[in-house]
Amino acid sequence: MDARKGEVYAAFFRESNGRLERMGNEQVGAPEAILRVIGSPHLVVGDAVEIYEERIRAIAGDYAVLAPRDLHFPRASVVARLARNSLQAASRDGQGRVVPHYIRQSDAELRIKRVDPTEG
Repeated sequence: MDARKGEVYAAFFRESNGRLERMGNEQVGAPEAILRVIGSPHLVVGDAVEIYEERIRAIAGDYAVLAPRDLHFPRASVVARLARNSLQAASRDGQGRVVPHYIRQSDAELRIKRVDPTEG
């Protein structure tokens, strides 16, 4: 997904027994940094594909299999199903709730950290 600022949000998945299994953590970075690790064909999907298509092809070449454009945006029904599955898993773990997971700090959080608290 487009993370703005010349970066993408990314995660790698593999299919296992008809289900997607995430391989490692989500990450944010320049497309070049994210894609330099692939050494086999990968399906690339998300709104960032249209924005960075030339860079993706230049970096990953034939290893980047670009999904059709109509699959780049998540459908509400798929997001709802994933949320339901996460909530059910959280309930089984005794947490009973789903909370947001932020991959990077917001610009406001970064600005607050840069402000010197001793300055008035």
